[in-house]
Amino acid sequence: IQHILNNVTIPTGIVVDKNLTVMNHIIVPVFALSDRFLLDYAQKFIQHTDARVTVFDAAGIENNAELQEAINAIKQSAPDNIIIDDDNRLTKSILEKQDLMLISLNSWRRAVETRSIWLSETPSVLILKP
Repeated sequence: IQHILNNVTIPTGIVVDKNLTVMNHIIVPVFALSDRFLLDYAQKFIQHTDARVTVFDAAGIENNAELQEAINAIKQSAPDNIIIDDDNRLTKSILEKQDLMLISLNSWRRAVETRSIWLSETPSVLILKP
């Protein structure tokens, strides 16, 4: 898998399926400004499945015009389908309400390297490389 991810030049995803049956509630942790592309995927899920998306803001979305613009575009077309959570901690109580997590490959790698405690609590995960 590592060889493929290192050499692929198109957007790629890896699914960690934990009995995924519905995608009504999706969490999108934004740990870095480079995670901005995840918001495009979140918007597609909202448009095509009417999912409710929680954007977990660890990157300071309100302080970044590009991220804020992407959030506002989603809010304009589907205001009831997106929530920003700037609680600064991914907890079991947040994660157990979700069906799917969208996360960038770089953020996933960092979480694994730092042994983030929330990893064991994740719902099904779609790890994306832009």
